[in-house]
Amino acid sequence: NNILFEFTFFNTIVEDEIVPFEVYGKSYFRNSAKTNRRGLEVGISSEILERLKATISYTFSDFVYVEYAAITIEVDSLDEIITSSEDFSGKVVPSVPKHNFFFALEYKHPIASNLSGFIKGTYQSISGMYVNDANSAETDGYQVLNSTLGFEMFFGNFNLLVSGGVNNILDQTYVGFININSSNGRFYEAGEPQSFFATLKLNYIF
Repeated sequence: NNILFEFTFFNTIVEDEIVPFEVYGKSYFRNSAKTNRRGLEVGISSEILERLKATISYTFSDFVYVEYAAITIEVDSLDEIITSSEDFSGKVVPSVPKHNFFFALEYKHPIASNLSGFIKGTYQSISGMYVNDANSAETDGYQVLNSTLGFEMFFGNFNLLVSGGVNNILDQTYVGFININSSNGRFYEAGEPQSFFATLKLNYIF
């Protein structure tokens, strides 16, 4: 009774998909003729012990350009623009990880009739991603650990949440954002380093 399981398979054909590219730091867009986006998602959530909840999810993505020819723009070492005709049919859509795994553990403990404490840890693993339509460069995969500790209080119609935690506990260096099809090869932007946060949230329940 305390297990929630979900399985989804998808297969989508997209006509004239919008594809971004970058020239001298400015973003532009063009269209691919046809893209096939297929994959599956699996998730399970369960209270494995009293007040201890586990959540696991996995997404597999296979996104491919079926038909895609374009005039590409690159900037050479002399900072001059070079254009060429390319056919990217059969290439993998950039900036989409093939494998995305997520795992979380959360424990809640009642302290008083209207007060409870909780602690939560999450782990996420992302596989490498292509950075351009030609699939000529790829990021490394990465793993991130996060944690949160907090207290939740109910009084009347009000709900008060106080929490704090650490993101990227192991201070991993990874690519958090990709400038897709950057003409001068500046594809990578670093993800969030180890950081600490605090949250104070007050809700009113009608």
